[in-house]
Amino acid sequence: NNLLDPLLAADPNVRDLNLFAKFTAASFRADPLEFENVGPRKGVWPVSEFVAPADPLPTNLLGELAPEFSLLTLKREKVTDRQVAGKPMVMLFLDGSDSDAKLIERFESVRKSLASSGFGFSVVAGPGSIETSDTGSWRLSPSIQATANRSKLPFLGDMTGQTAKAMEFASLPAVVAMDSKLKVQYADLLVK
Repeated sequence: NNLLDPLLAADPNVRDLNLFAKFTAASFRADPLEFENVGPRKGVWPVSEFVAPADPLPTNLLGELAPEFSLLTLKREKVTDRQVAGKPMVMLFLDGSDSDAKLIERFESVRKSLASSGFGFSVVAGPGSIETSDTGSWRLSPSIQATANRSKLPFLGDMTGQTAKAMEFASLPAVVAMDSKLKVQYADLLVK
């Protein structure tokens, strides 16, 4: 239960959980002697092990056009999806993870190795990795500022997290690569 639905399994109000599987249009061909001769007990079949579910897609937009987005540079200039169209773009989305500084270093290394490829690179800092002021200006959180200063990556602010949400990421940090027509070609959740 912890593996399949940890939030539900941890809920003290839930005492009984049932797992059902439906295999539509499936056929099962095997020698019956290969399997233990066990019958159902009150509607439950014993199983020898559970298998972890497949990793979810990092985004539902793989192969689709990226949604319209609007981000801010550190100088409060707007950057939209239309402005980045025309060349392949790779974006690293951060939101205050302990590993953000290390991810920026690795992303900078990738940018350097692909410097002549024509790819654009940028880091998108979400609400958890920025500090905002009443005037609408923003800056990177102190935990990543020094690393950002050493890199040549442009940093953009996703002030409310709406762009990451529009990208349909299951979690952050994440990286997404789009082709010159803004079609999402690659995405990965950087949870490790």
